[in-house]
Amino acid sequence: WSLRLVALEPELRRVADHAELLARQLGKRVRVVIDAGNAQLERSLVERLHEPILHLVNNAIDHGIEPPHARGDKPSEATLTLVARSIGRELELVIADDGRGVDLEQVRTRARERGLVPAAVAATLPPAELHELLFAPGFSTAAQVGELSGRGVGLGVVRHVVQSLGGTVELEASAGVGTRFRVRVPGTLSREAVIVV
Repeated sequence: WSLRLVALEPELRRVADHAELLARQLGKRVRVVIDAGNAQLERSLVERLHEPILHLVNNAIDHGIEPPHARGDKPSEATLTLVARSIGRELELVIADDGRGVDLEQVRTRARERGLVPAAVAATLPPAELHELLFAPGFSTAAQVGELSGRGVGLGVVRHVVQSLGGTVELEASAGVGTRFRVRVPGTLSREAVIVV
């Protein structure tokens, strides 16, 4: 069983390198902080979580973190935090940034335009329900289609993959303060069929 498990930190380091490179390409300054402790996952789980983690990091760099001149009173260098913790038989992964948060009015507008909710309902939806709309299949707040955004491949894909592993993904965001994604998955998926003689 121990041979099936691998440390999650090397994967997070690879993702951090990608995040720093992407930020430079977009003219943003980002410091990535990793806190993985001794968190371990089955190797197959790490491989299947690679794309969802990458998508959440791309989302943070592209949508959440502002360029240095637009960060106001915050440090010009943004912080992206990747935290992994083993909690019982589960692993919790938190991806958080100190960017602009979620523009709730933009989410309301897109939800009305796409017919996800009636206009009267959209106007009264609380923040938690607006955050849930971001996970709707194909939902995007991007104004233009680019390499990272606006292609209709959004957070719904992340949630689908995580749920297929028996896990959950949640979003917390505060305007101007930042966004936090919390992903929880089982630490192992493999099962062995045995017969004792």
